[in-house]
Amino acid sequence: MKNLKKLLAVIIAIAMMATMMVPAFAEGEISADAQTCENLGVLLGEGSGVTSEYLAKETVRLQAAIIFLRLLGKDQEALAYDEWEDNFTDADQVNWAGGRNVLAYLKANPDLGWVGNPDGSFDPNGKASAQMIYKVLLEALGYKAKVGDSEDYDFDWAGTIEFAADKGLSKIADAESVTNDDLAVAIVEALKTETKEGGKTLIEKLVEDGIVDKAKAIEEGLIADELKVDVKATAANVIEVTANKAFDPATAKFEVKLGFVPQDVTVTYSEDKKTAILTSEANFVAGDYTVIAEGIETPLKIEAQKMVSFTITTEVLTAESAAQPIKYAAVDQYGNVFDYASTNFTATAVNISDGGSVSITGNGNEFSIAALNTLKDKKVLVTITHNSDGISQS
Repeated sequence: MKNLKKLLAVIIAIAMMATMMVPAFAEGEISADAQTCENLGVLLGEGSGVTSEYLAKETVRLQAAIIFLRLLGKDQEALAYDEWEDNFTDADQVNWAGGRNVLAYLKANPDLGWVGNPDGSFDPNGKASAQMIYKVLLEALGYKAKVGDSEDYDFDWAGTIEFAADKGLSKIADAESVTNDDLAVAIVEALKTETKEGGKTLIEKLVEDGIVDKAKAIEEGLIADELKVDVKATAANVIEVTANKAFDPATAKFEVKLGFVPQDVTVTYSEDKKTAILTSEANFVAGDYTVIAEGIETPLKIEAQKMVSFTITTEVLTAESAAQPIKYAAVDQYGNVFDYASTNFTATAVNISDGGSVSITGNGNEFSIAALNTLKDKKVLVTITHNSDGISQS
């Protein structure tokens, strides 16, 4: 009886350990890598899609083959491949037509590397190993696995794990039992890895080949969004460059040229760093400019600063003998108030209480009226007219 209790205790302990080895997810939750694979359409799941239950299942050989075909953009062609007379001997172990079609497609295309076993079987429901997953992903990256006596290869089956590690693929190398979540981890790892031909990652190649949607790859942070900029003058001495993503102030480069002549500007940034503010000490002269932001050249036509409206800002005058200022605010084409000489205006002042004119003179950027002590309690109408367009304010 004691021995039986000990045996039961051992069995329970082993069962508990096996349970602990299964990937744990909160109900309804899936890992970030699995979510990425689902969003990209690389992992489709089953029934309800990519669920925690699906991710906890072990990956099988047929599934690995389908992932390989999907990364090549051939999965739909394979699933629809029903014009076959030859197949692996154990194809009937697959209980769905699309899966049997995939096996036939692989059988008909041995150059894809899925030649099956010497006895003509494929073992479609056999468990996939980390070695197999990395072989699939290395081939998707453009590397050749050794087939038969071929001398044209990059790695052989025995050296798969070591070769994969050399290329930066190792996250599931020690997994004794590969789950679908492990598969997702390895796929995302490979998506970020440079292909054999170089110059691009696997995800960039998949986007280029039209297999993965570019917007989704950007959304998942697997490729950088192309920098796009909008350039405009926002003040007489300010140009703003607004981008679709934040600039890095430590490395961002900007240049403003009038023709071939560089212009001196200082650069500051908006709070979100998506707008660079290029400021010149003096106003930009009228002309055709080129603004270069992070290597992107944008033409910009700038007009000389001009007045588009003005208002009289003085409302009350003091009855003193000393001259009193009549101030106005001139607004330029950017909506900014700026200094605008009184010589650009004609001004008149009339005593509307008793009649008669009042002397008003221009001085710098304002007008003035003297001897207002003689006009105490009187109403004086001041009218300023812009000489160029006849706009008046009173």
